[in-house]
Amino acid sequence: MKYLGKDVLNIFLLLLYFISMNFLFIFYSSYFFIDRAFLNVDYLLYVIVSCFMRPFFSCLIFVVFLAVDVVMSAKGIFYFDVNSVAMSMSQINLIQIFQSNLFILTSILAILLTSVSYFISRLFYRNCKNIKFMVIAIVVVLGLDFINGTNGVLPGSIQATINLAVLPENIGTSQIGKLAFNLARKRKTVVPVQIDSASETRLIPNQGAPSNDHKMLIVVESWGVSDNPLLNSIPLNRLLVPSVLQRYDVNRGRVPFSGATTSGEMREFCGIRASFTNAIELGSANCLPGRFASAGYEAYAFHGFAKAFLKRQEWFPLVGFEHLNFGDDTSEEKCGIVFRGECDTNILSKIASLMRERKNQKTFVYYLTLNTHLPNSPKLANKSPASCDGVPTQEICTLLKLHEEFFAALGRILADPTVPPMQVLLVGDHAPPFADLKSRKEFSTHEVPFLELVPK
Repeated sequence: MKYLGKDVLNIFLLLLYFISMNFLFIFYSSYFFIDRAFLNVDYLLYVIVSCFMRPFFSCLIFVVFLAVDVVMSAKGIFYFDVNSVAMSMSQINLIQIFQSNLFILTSILAILLTSVSYFISRLFYRNCKNIKFMVIAIVVVLGLDFINGTNGVLPGSIQATINLAVLPENIGTSQIGKLAFNLARKRKTVVPVQIDSASETRLIPNQGAPSNDHKMLIVVESWGVSDNPLLNSIPLNRLLVPSVLQRYDVNRGRVPFSGATTSGEMREFCGIRASFTNAIELGSANCLPGRFASAGYEAYAFHGFAKAFLKRQEWFPLVGFEHLNFGDDTSEEKCGIVFRGECDTNILSKIASLMRERKNQKTFVYYLTLNTHLPNSPKLANKSPASCDGVPTQEICTLLKLHEEFFAALGRILADPTVPPMQVLLVGDHAPPFADLKSRKEFSTHEVPFLELVPK
């Protein structure tokens, strides 16, 4: 009876540990966006590992399991897929990660949880009587998810035959297994399939265009579209003003989006839904910069962040850019918090100077903005005079002010008579990747806006 009571206590502690680890994520999801099943069985796998490994080493395994759980749960905030996460993590030295309050808080919590895991590992080291129970628990959790039709691994035809759809959410998973499954998928050759983009019918390379033809594509970081008209209008307050409208006609609309920033770039460059890693397969002939170059335009690309991040210095030439300008190529003033780079307004001034220099030469400019990348800088946003009366959250207010300040700087250039007229197409890359649900729900999760300015 004594040993039976100890076994029951151990099982109780196991269940308490397993439920508590998952409850933290469930509680977090009430306020913040995460993409995760209710139950992650990796924490039961960890206990099994603890039976055979010394506590110190099993604790290292726990840290890996927890890190994978956090990353896999949070990757959807920025619309990342697994491959994008893996590449971003390999270049984390380029990001000012310790400037993120969320990262610091998460790290503190991880240290506390690791301390608890050390206690668990000491308790179960060489005490493997309950392995059978843990295996059964794993099978039950994954089995329920399988029956519910939410495991996301089986083909849809098989899943449809057993889907009870009792719960609309993923019941259980292994985040380690999910990561391994996604990384094991072989990258398939992409057959260019046209999808809706803002540039496909608006920025058209023309061999016979006059020598003073100038075109610019601006992908605006985190520029989303809302059902709330106020949130759509504030960023454009100082762009659509009489001094600009007397020189330009305006067209507005929306386009679908999927994925993170590089997916938005590939959408606008090549008209496909694909990763930038497929650029070599597509070639410049199938993408907008290359088509402009073939039509006699000089193709320039500007971005305020590091050239090595997401390998833009490698794949931009593959889609046709001849001249690359990145934030780490200059000692100009830096802006931003985590993604700190050359200030967007400085780059706009450089583009204006380029257009003046090339007044009588055909030019295509691409510009990917940076300073509106979340997390945002309230200090930088305070430069905007925009009012946030009626804006649901302070986080949205800060982002709108940053967009408004950028669009105002662009408006000043477009109204400048020394800058030659140019067709300008602005389009969002993806919806604002707010972590908090209250801010995130204000923006469409499948469409972004575009705005075209055409010289009169």
